[in-house]
Amino acid sequence: MQICCTKILLEKLHIPPFEATEENDLFCWSANLLKIKRKKAVVVVNDSNRFGFVLYGLKARDFKSLQGLIEAGIRRCLKREGIRADIIEAYFGQSGAWAVNTTRGRVFTARLSKACERAGYYDDRLDTDALYQIALSQTMNSELITGRKDGEYGYPYEFLIQDFKDRYGEKIIATEALDLLIRLDLRGSSVTRRLLVPVDITFHELHEIIQIVFDWQGSHLHGFNLFDQKDRCIVNVVSAFEDKFETRQDCPVVQDKDIRIETYIKDANKIIYTYDYGDEWNHDIIVHGIVSDYDKNYPTCIMAEGNRPPEDVGGISGFEEYLDIMSNPEHPKHEMMKSWTLRKRDKDFDIDDANHRLRYVLGR
Repeated sequence: MQICCTKILLEKLHIPPFEATEENDLFCWSANLLKIKRKKAVVVVNDSNRFGFVLYGLKARDFKSLQGLIEAGIRRCLKREGIRADIIEAYFGQSGAWAVNTTRGRVFTARLSKACERAGYYDDRLDTDALYQIALSQTMNSELITGRKDGEYGYPYEFLIQDFKDRYGEKIIATEALDLLIRLDLRGSSVTRRLLVPVDITFHELHEIIQIVFDWQGSHLHGFNLFDQKDRCIVNVVSAFEDKFETRQDCPVVQDKDIRIETYIKDANKIIYTYDYGDEWNHDIIVHGIVSDYDKNYPTCIMAEGNRPPEDVGGISGFEEYLDIMSNPEHPKHEMMKSWTLRKRDKDFDIDDANHRLRYVLGR
């Protein structure tokens, strides 16, 4: 494995520059030292697929063990992408002895510079308390880039997976997933979706997934409430976009971007996702089971029944009134409601379109 460093990083490491010898781009990672918000950071990018990650807030002692930190970062990234543990070990086993060299030429230096620009641009994704920057790295790897062929475009995380499939075969991914049944009760009817969802996602990512499969527009606040078998609150998960929220004596309150669903969801007896605190659309989430060998690193919708009500219709009572008006052409508000509905441009749920959007929702 070769870590190909810029001059400034080599000087920080007190290593004299010499040319890299590895010819396989997949086993080479380019690295650069820069400052983001006045703290030292190292951006690391694979030479083959431009997939990378960021180490942030590095101290003097960290540079003495930078090779180990980079190896751990690569392992973390590959694991987060859902690549099988045995494939990760095979990759490191085939990478050869570790060596620190200079960058391999203008093309790779330019790609690294672009990655550094993105890291600085998305500095609002920084977790200032973390060395390994998960959110920032995920955002960088979700940027559309040109591929290795003329006219080819894609995302670094896609090119990474393709590289590993080309080398190790198609079955490189194995993740643990939750089998979720999500039901929006509308009193006389319901809207139901069944999903397979990786367990390592955050509650904010689960919110984004539910928005897609119910075709909500994401224009209102949301939250999750989890309860135990005695109907006691386990945790109240609030939107990260809420400027203020009240703490509760009877239940811990956390923000959805700060906590992963696997922390609580397996032990919860009842889970309610609420979207739009005005209309109060409550979605019951039932964990049907756990899939131990899910072969994807993104969610899929495997069943869908019904269409959600129009946004801002006024909750269940407003929806019932809406249905009465729409079903009666003689109603004095029928034409007005019909015009309002047309402006909404709602369509019947399309599971294929939803699954296409789900493929990219996690940026991996």
